[in-house]
Amino acid sequence: MAGVAGFEPTNVGTKSRCLTTWRHPNKFFAFGKAICRIKNFYLQELFFNFCYCAYNFYKMVIFHLTMPPKSDSINNVMYFNKQTLGKNKMTQFIYINPAMINPKTKENVRETEIAKLKELKEQGFTIVGLEMTVPPLAELCDRNIDPQHTEGKADQSCAKELAEKAPELLGWFKGQDLDKVVFVTNRVDVDAIGAYVLADRYLKGEQVSFNENVAAIDAHDTHLGAKWEGPKPIEQAFDPESKTGALASSIKVFMVTPKNIEDVKKFIDTGNVDETIMDSYRKSQQGIIDKVKSGDIKIEVVGGVAYVETTLPCATNVGYSFAPVVVATNPAMRNPDGTTYRKVSICQHEAGYADLGTVKNELSARETGWGGSPTFIGSPQGQDCTTELSDIKKLIYANLTSEYKSQVTRCGANANTGKVIRD
Repeated sequence: MAGVAGFEPTNVGTKSRCLTTWRHPNKFFAFGKAICRIKNFYLQELFFNFCYCAYNFYKMVIFHLTMPPKSDSINNVMYFNKQTLGKNKMTQFIYINPAMINPKTKENVRETEIAKLKELKEQGFTIVGLEMTVPPLAELCDRNIDPQHTEGKADQSCAKELAEKAPELLGWFKGQDLDKVVFVTNRVDVDAIGAYVLADRYLKGEQVSFNENVAAIDAHDTHLGAKWEGPKPIEQAFDPESKTGALASSIKVFMVTPKNIEDVKKFIDTGNVDETIMDSYRKSQQGIIDKVKSGDIKIEVVGGVAYVETTLPCATNVGYSFAPVVVATNPAMRNPDGTTYRKVSICQHEAGYADLGTVKNELSARETGWGGSPTFIGSPQGQDCTTELSDIKKLIYANLTSEYKSQVTRCGANANTGKVIRD
């Protein structure tokens, strides 16, 4: 919620969001001088406590006066967005957790998130999904824009789709009360946020176009036009000066923040990224390179597939420096509440190396919740992947294309490590 003027900022979060100390209102502590005049220590302490309680009572009253009518999670999220984004008059954009079960509390997360979406509809909101990849969640949207995962267009990002087809996708929303339009996503990334910025502008009657900066977001999200060129030194797998890479790495995965939205807007309009974000990205990229060289990031190449294990968000790029097909295991993927679970993702640099559609279907038959696109699939969100890596290896190799299998047989060894690529 917004703070009390003079104590906490009125247009951002509470002071608990950082360690900044805000100045207290003088009107409650002007009594401090009077305290000093009281000679009796016990009376002095009593008077001080009275003033302190009076201040907290005042703050509590202000809190309740400025809260929305209900205190449920949906209203709190919507209220937060209005306070932080209201000055820019942007539509609402919230994160929907795609997990099934909280591994720690065993809470049914899916039911909770479905209830949130249903409540939004009951309150009269029009819901527009941006990369809502989970069918039961996507079905509750009035429209879901997800070309890659739902429609199977691996080379079409959500941002590009909106830039090119905004009238077709959102024309029937135009003219509605924007306070009653809410965008939702279960994938908070640079593509989803870029799509939101473009959609918001279109609904407000502003010009939307597929400029070079939206094209850069699209290329980053889809590896557009990039062909796998064979194994290469790990230093060449990372571009520490990539603006879209830096922007993507700065985005918080489990929440939509005003800062991330403003950063993506700035990039779309100017092509620029804050130097603080770039510096942080450069350091993180060098750290990843060092961990690969030291063996802290585990890598194995078998049958033309790179198997990478790490808790860092770098497995695909690391893997692609060894092979065009990557199986990434994160043994401690984080949920929004801090709990961890085993996450497995399978990807190919571009279509033509493996039939990931068949792989996804076979894995889903064993373990409900696998999903993704023709070039990227993943295990169930928010819960441990129970499929053994040995079973995934057999399934992946069985579904490599015949052309790639013959290429693997001809090449035989990996240029980076000298390891033989065995079937």
